[in-house]
Amino acid sequence: GSCRTLGEVLSTRKLPSLQTLSLGWHVNRGLALLCDGLSVGSLPSSLVVEFDLFKDFGVNEGGGELADQNERAAAAAAFASLLRASKVPGLKKVSFDTSLYLGGEVAQAFGEALSHSVGIFAVLEELCFKDDCTFLYETDHQAEEEFETLQDRALAEMLNGIARGPHPLPSLQIFPFKEDPQQAVVGAQSCAALSALVVAGKVPSLREIEIRCTDPGQDVFLSLALALSSPHASSVRQLKVICQGGDGSTIGAAEAGMLTTALGSGRLSGLEELSLHGRMGGEAMRALCVGLRRGKMSCLQTLNLDGNRFGVEGGRALAQTVDAENMPRLRKLDLDDTELGDGGMQALSEAWLQRVPPPLESLRLSRNGITDEGAGAVSRLLGSGRLLNMGGDQQSLGSGVYLNSNQFSIQMCSVLRGAFPGLMVSRAQ
Repeated sequence: GSCRTLGEVLSTRKLPSLQTLSLGWHVNRGLALLCDGLSVGSLPSSLVVEFDLFKDFGVNEGGGELADQNERAAAAAAFASLLRASKVPGLKKVSFDTSLYLGGEVAQAFGEALSHSVGIFAVLEELCFKDDCTFLYETDHQAEEEFETLQDRALAEMLNGIARGPHPLPSLQIFPFKEDPQQAVVGAQSCAALSALVVAGKVPSLREIEIRCTDPGQDVFLSLALALSSPHASSVRQLKVICQGGDGSTIGAAEAGMLTTALGSGRLSGLEELSLHGRMGGEAMRALCVGLRRGKMSCLQTLNLDGNRFGVEGGRALAQTVDAENMPRLRKLDLDDTELGDGGMQALSEAWLQRVPPPLESLRLSRNGITDEGAGAVSRLLGSGRLLNMGGDQQSLGSGVYLNSNQFSIQMCSVLRGAFPGLMVSRAQ
């Protein structure tokens, strides 16, 4: 009864001075009762509300058994009905905790609640799903289909629920995964649904897109390219694409070509951070660099390509792309573990000695197989003073040049440290 009483007190506006309300709640019968109380009246639109929904690990308040799957689904459905009735017009954030297993029907109901509500959720900025189990049934992992396919379908149902509604989400900035992206996987169905939302203008303020997939097929990248080529993608400031399949999955030349189309469209000229991880080879990197040059990346501040495999060929393509003319605001360039080798290092050094480099504050070149031969290119570049923001000691954590775990001799490491005190350099073990 206390849960319902609290909801009724809040919805009948007996706390008029309340400006912000943060509710962390287990998805059980208590949430259903809270929603019942909140439905008596409605919260004022001036009240900023954040919901964090958790699975109840441990005994409940009465010492009884935990909520089962059906009880959790019923509580989540009550929450969706509350939103659909526009009883929480000042909703700013909804976060779903790990392993809730709410089911695909709840996913669809939640999505429809956001866009079919009586009023528009004008201040909703963030939706967080902390892992890939939020909308799965607890027994789904025993089905014949792959687990990732099931969660992809469930997420797509939620996105399609939003798309079917008449209302946009005008302030939504962060979606769909944020707080624990290591657990989140987006597939072809959910990526296509997210693309449809962007193209339709349903999320005009979207700032962050993060795609993590175990199967980086062309369908995923085609959907992503369609979204990013849309006029409604101009609000995007951060784009991350991580292909984390254990089978050596890569972003191939065809997939990179689709990204090139999106980058070259000019719709992403306001992009501030671009992170691409997927074992891209040299051909894929050459294709990507075409888009980076065409796309007028004048606002880009961070370019993270850590963990790709583009080698000397990709290094040469980057050398012709990453400069002050194309990327005048670039501060961080991460090329760790990209197999640059001596040839890639020399290409970067020669390019930046001939053309003005971007105003880098952090340049990461660790684990690239650079030897004493490539160290000469490092010395010429750093000794030239053309990397103006990285002279002398490091100014802050994360700044400077990193050349750790390369193939330098012990003597060369000592020489480089002596010549450039701020340089982080070490030999591979």
